[in-house]
Amino acid sequence: MKEFDGALRGVDQPEWWLMPGGPKGINAGSGGPASSLRTALARTARVGVFESPIRVLIVDDHPLMRKMMGEVLALDDEIEVVGSAEDGEEALKVLDEVRPDVVVLDFAMPGANGIDVMEEIHERSPQPVLMVSIHAQPYLVERARRAGALGYLSKISVAQSLAPAIHAVSEGRSYFEA
Repeated sequence: MKEFDGALRGVDQPEWWLMPGGPKGINAGSGGPASSLRTALARTARVGVFESPIRVLIVDDHPLMRKMMGEVLALDDEIEVVGSAEDGEEALKVLDEVRPDVVVLDFAMPGANGIDVMEEIHERSPQPVLMVSIHAQPYLVERARRAGALGYLSKISVAQSLAPAIHAVSEGRSYFEA
């Protein structure tokens, strides 16, 4: 299967389209509206033209949780787990290697917490982040949303809601369920 090269066939594109983060001074790696739009357009073009799956990176400090999320996502033909990491430091290394479409990120991990890791992810690239946590308090959900998460999911509902949440955030839609 051919990899998407960033070009939208038949659509005039600004020169900065293929530059990571867009033009300097306009959402340069900020994960802001322009980069989100670029991500959504690229996702739409990739699915529409090449029908490639949504590439997902799973970041969670619990090995069984990573395994379970991977098994749940394996049931969806439109989603491919391209990497996993047990902490923020490893996540940032894997992020650069696999370039996922969506990052599923644990809210509470040893070392750097999910909010700090998400902010670092958004400084590097425009991938939408779906936060997952065993904690479902409304103030934590709001904290994640304000920090830039496009979704928040309680780990209790991962089996039923993880795939739909990934589909939503990959299309630029929010998905908050706690």
